[in-house]
Amino acid sequence: MIKQNPIQIFKADQRNHAENEHHKLHSTFNEISNFSRSPFGKLSILNDETLAPDRAVERILAPGTIVMVIPLTGAVECSFTGNSTQIIAPGEAFTHHNQYGGIITIKNPYDENLINYLYITFSNTILSDVFQSKDFLIAKADLSVRNQFHKLYETFQNGLSTQIGIFNGQTETLYSPANNTNGIFAFVVSGTFEVQGRILEDRDGLALWNTPQVGLEALSDNAIMLLIETPFRGFTA
Repeated sequence: MIKQNPIQIFKADQRNHAENEHHKLHSTFNEISNFSRSPFGKLSILNDETLAPDRAVERILAPGTIVMVIPLTGAVECSFTGNSTQIIAPGEAFTHHNQYGGIITIKNPYDENLINYLYITFSNTILSDVFQSKDFLIAKADLSVRNQFHKLYETFQNGLSTQIGIFNGQTETLYSPANNTNGIFAFVVSGTFEVQGRILEDRDGLALWNTPQVGLEALSDNAIMLLIETPFRGFTA
């Protein structure tokens, strides 16, 4: 592994938790009550959510928000302020940007099965941050191609990106940020990884900054990592 750089770990068992009979949510960040778990750069929300059959949740988005929904178990229905409904399956990601804000609706389309998905937002973005001119895009990652990251979203201007990959055990990977001033957030969807000498397990996160290269090694088979590169300024662990 390479030289240690500034790091903050976000352990899964320390996440905020909220639930009712239809919806369960674990949030990686907690800006209000615990400063040490503040959002990281433009990455403002990273939630692990489970939704009951035929139920929906709505979120109000502030202007300049990019929202991503990444299904992990089961498909997800997404719609935004009256737009047509999009069905997103595991291996895909729904990304929406609206400079004026609005409401996103996330629904479980099944009659009997729970769904699990990641809900992610990037705040204070501008039109030049957007990958395409249309309001939403659906990216598909071919996870049958292993041991590399597949881009779900990226921008041309500042290196803001989200990538996902599935790795065989003992596979080592080096990642170099598109922009050296950006931060990197590594989130373990499943399995075990070593990132910059730190062990991360299911749903753990790790924030790194001032880091020209990130070293990762999968320590279990079929390990899945979400890697986010984000502009940030003034972050303090």
